[in-house]
Amino acid sequence: MELEKFLLEMRREQRDDHERLVEKVDAGFLSISTSMAKHELDDTKAFNTIDSRLVIVENMRRTIRWLAVTTVGGGIAATADYLINHLFAKH
Repeated sequence: MELEKFLLEMRREQRDDHERLVEKVDAGFLSISTSMAKHELDDTKAFNTIDSRLVIVENMRRTIRWLAVTTVGGGIAATADYLINHLFAKH
């Protein structure tokens, strides 16, 4: 009878230990997942900031290219207009 009591108490302690272990593991996983989610959010915000800066730089580059091409085209058109109207025109 004493052995049976001892085995039952041992079994109860194992169950209690197991339940505490499960709680600790669950708390650890919750902590890790919360930490990962925060870091992912921080990384996403950081990369979005970089992306928005890159968009601004890319738009500026396109604007400068458009301005340069328009200026060169306008210069060619003005030169052609001058040549046609002043040099090749019959007076």
